[in-house]
Amino acid sequence: MITQDALNQSALQVRLDVIDGPMTGQSFTIDKKMTVTIGRLPENDFCLPDDHGISRKKHTCITIEDKRCFVEDMGSTYGTWVNGDKITQKTLVEFGGVFVIGSSTIKVTLLSTEIPEKLPVSIDLNKQQIEQLQKENAKLRQDIEKLQKGMSIAQPIDRNILEYLLEKDGIETIDNYELRVLCNIYQFALKIEEFTIALVCSLTIKADLSGIWKLPSHPMRLKALIAQFLEKNNIESAEKINRYLKDLNNWLISVVTGYEEAVPLWFNDLWKKIAPEKIENISGKKKLFGLPEAAAWNQYKELVSELHPELTQDKIREISAKVAKEWFKNLSQKG
Repeated sequence: MITQDALNQSALQVRLDVIDGPMTGQSFTIDKKMTVTIGRLPENDFCLPDDHGISRKKHTCITIEDKRCFVEDMGSTYGTWVNGDKITQKTLVEFGGVFVIGSSTIKVTLLSTEIPEKLPVSIDLNKQQIEQLQKENAKLRQDIEKLQKGMSIAQPIDRNILEYLLEKDGIETIDNYELRVLCNIYQFALKIEEFTIALVCSLTIKADLSGIWKLPSHPMRLKALIAQFLEKNNIESAEKINRYLKDLNNWLISVVTGYEEAVPLWFNDLWKKIAPEKIENISGKKKLFGLPEAAAWNQYKELVSELHPELTQDKIREISAKVAKEWFKNLSQKG
């Protein structure tokens, strides 16, 4: 993250990059003191026609003021999201940060080339994440060195690169050991995301689950997607879904930085909130991912038991889960 002192001494250009969504790879460059609009119609400065969650006319306005980047929602249907929250007024987006509109995650990047070399560079984002983990759990606080190592591994690796590696070559063909470990962790995280979003929707939304057309690839997009359901459907408990999302976001940070230590902590809390008897007592007519809901729930239990076998009473599955957990732990250690 570039410090404000550095920005005050530099010429300014800002680029908007779509890093996730139907139009991933699209970008737009903003010159200093320039204001641009984003929407689906060509009349907008930055046009994203393939994202139908974005308003056709002006969805969002981006303004550069005092060498800072501000985003403002223009009365769109689904809103504009910064740091996981739906904004109601002009809001600062840090350089290197992202905002979400429709199904698109857009990163704000500083392109200035005139920043003095000796000015300080802040890495507060990583530091804040580690400090937050320290406060939340004493065990992770004791393992801060491992957390820092995990963060250093995760920091330079883009999630899109991991997706490409998993799809193209497979984990076992990756030569770099630490990257292979991270890919295994990431692959597990994807499955947890996939099942969690389906379960959350099935328990809180009176709507057709066909709306879950793809797995969100970023926690902030996950929150934006759920927010669309919150606005469009009758919800039993909006607060419940917000708690789910907070737990999920914390876990996605923890699993990369702390490896397997953080997982049981997250599941212990989430397990209480899911109230699994709601699903286990269902007749099976309702479906998730084309499966009867009860069958999907059984798959979810199989998945979570790999890292937290205490969640199941099935002794055979518990033994298998412990073996899987040992395998995962060994994979997370060099040698």
